[in-house]
Amino acid sequence: FVDPFNGGEQPTHAELLERLDASGVTLPSVDSLLAAVTRRQILQRMLINLCVAYQTKGDAVRWIAALGFRLRLEPWNAALYLERGLLHYQQGENRLALADLERYVGSGEQELNPRALRVLDNLRLWLGREGGKA
Repeated sequence: FVDPFNGGEQPTHAELLERLDASGVTLPSVDSLLAAVTRRQILQRMLINLCVAYQTKGDAVRWIAALGFRLRLEPWNAALYLERGLLHYQQGENRLALADLERYVGSGEQELNPRALRVLDNLRLWLGREGGKA
């Protein structure tokens, strides 16, 4: 185990269980928290943390870049296309926003975000499209 919050120290399994007990948090499965993870899962977690950090700082350019890396790992994740599409729209990148939002709408999600649908309609009008066709 590696504790990234304490300088990369390497606590034992028993020490980690003691820390959890001391925290007072009751969990259904402590072992699931301590299970080994793949490199892909570590990378996904790092990219999620970057997205949150860039969102908090209001750094849309880096947030969009981090979402791009997340989409390379999760191209099936419609929510990421929604998030990136709305960010592109806020940044005035209308063609990129259109592409992401069309992909989001075409993903088969059961309940589509109403804001995304309004933005998509506006983009189609602005770019002279109907139904997403040129």
